[in-house]
Amino acid sequence: MRLKTRELIVAAACGIAVGVPALAYGRGDPVVTINTSGADPDWAWDQTDVTIAPGDTVRFSNQQAASTAFHNVTFEAGSPVPAACSQTSGSGAGTVTAAPVPKTPKRLWTGECRFDAPGVYRFVCGLHPDMKGTINVVAGATPTPTPPPGASPAPTPAPTPGPEADSQQTTLAGAVAVARSQKGARVRGSVDVKRSGSRLEVSVWAARKALLGGRSGKLVRIGRSTRVSAPAGKVSFAVGTDAKARSALRRHRRLSVTVSIALTPPGGHKLTRSVKSTLRAG
Repeated sequence: MRLKTRELIVAAACGIAVGVPALAYGRGDPVVTINTSGADPDWAWDQTDVTIAPGDTVRFSNQQAASTAFHNVTFEAGSPVPAACSQTSGSGAGTVTAAPVPKTPKRLWTGECRFDAPGVYRFVCGLHPDMKGTINVVAGATPTPTPPPGASPAPTPAPTPGPEADSQQTTLAGAVAVARSQKGARVRGSVDVKRSGSRLEVSVWAARKALLGGRSGKLVRIGRSTRVSAPAGKVSFAVGTDAKARSALRRHRRLSVTVSIALTPPGGHKLTRSVKSTLRAG
């Protein structure tokens, strides 16, 4: 019996030791996933501008099976780096604790990074310097401090009723502003958000024939931006476009695009709206 008890104690101690790395990393569920996209030589990330809160985790994924689809994610010189990273699938999974993820460019992998400190994080593929993007970590409201033991907490004043208190955003009609003609390869605009904490996703699309020639009018996504928790009020966006879109803009001096906006208020349904714009070479 003594031996069994000792074995149980040792086993429990081992279990605690094994759990330490996961507790130390402390990552939550990813709030957004950034995927590799495109084809050789026009590789890209499917999102190049993401806004999150401190402590959020972002998933990076390369599920392209092409023989040349070797990618990883690292951070540019001078950029802050994530608090922790981990490769969660693919060759080398479990061996990475910091960027780059994976350690060398590979196919078919998934990884996650946690961003604790506010700042602008500039990520890039270690093999393809044109595969760039930005993660904006924006601090939210400061939490109310906990009073010391024995002290009576100060009463919380009743909030002043405002537009958010009695209205839920149910449409994007009249809430989206995008110029019909814009100079450069970035699509700019704004959305009027009624409820803070809404998730805002902006995607930019162009016809395949405008990008690659041929006759196909099928829309291809050329840029995407996500703001995980947008504040109430007028929220501006600027979505960068990928390499094939920039190449088409240089060749034709103009590029017609469709801008799709998706806004999901807290506890509400996703609202969508699409508008047209034309990019013109600068």
